[in-house]
Amino acid sequence: FVARGEDGRTALWIRALASREAKMLPGTTDARHPFWSPDGRKIGFFAQNRLKATELFGGQPRVLAETGSGVDSRGGAWSAEDVILFAPSFVGPLLAVPARGGAVEAATRIAEGSGIGTQRFPCFLPDGKRFLFYASGGTGIEPGTLWLGELGSLDSKLLGPVTSMGIWAAPGYLLYVSGDSLVAHRFDDRRNELVGDPAPLGI
Repeated sequence: FVARGEDGRTALWIRALASREAKMLPGTTDARHPFWSPDGRKIGFFAQNRLKATELFGGQPRVLAETGSGVDSRGGAWSAEDVILFAPSFVGPLLAVPARGGAVEAATRIAEGSGIGTQRFPCFLPDGKRFLFYASGGTGIEPGTLWLGELGSLDSKLLGPVTSMGIWAAPGYLLYVSGDSLVAHRFDDRRNELVGDPAPLGI
């Protein structure tokens, strides 16, 4: 989790559920929007206008890519294929970079005249190739849409209207906020589409 220290700057902290103590991860000053690697041993995050990754059990963070300002980045996701998707700024498409480091490439595109200004908060499906992301006009906090993309293609499929990012949940649901409610929506893994009506989980 991200917490602000006595100096007023944020950093990443880690706490085991069985412990009452949290430990700050070294080298993570100014961190925002952390996300886990699939094996749970590494964490990606944004700090000092860069996308970084750090080992959970020692070592200093590695710089993977340049981004916009620290407050403008909008989330990342780490695939089982060892590729990281990330939103480097508040507006624009998603980018991809190998988790070991390397060339940054476009992962999505924004069609001209679509009215979409921002694509952000990606989340991989279990196959490590397909991913969800949130899109909206990018003018502030507004209802948006949930999309499905796939590594190796800039094309994306519209899934439906949402008020938040979406995440995958076993055994085959997408969780997202609709209006003021958290909902679970059945996802057809073969047809790549939502099925039936969403079921409210809470408000």
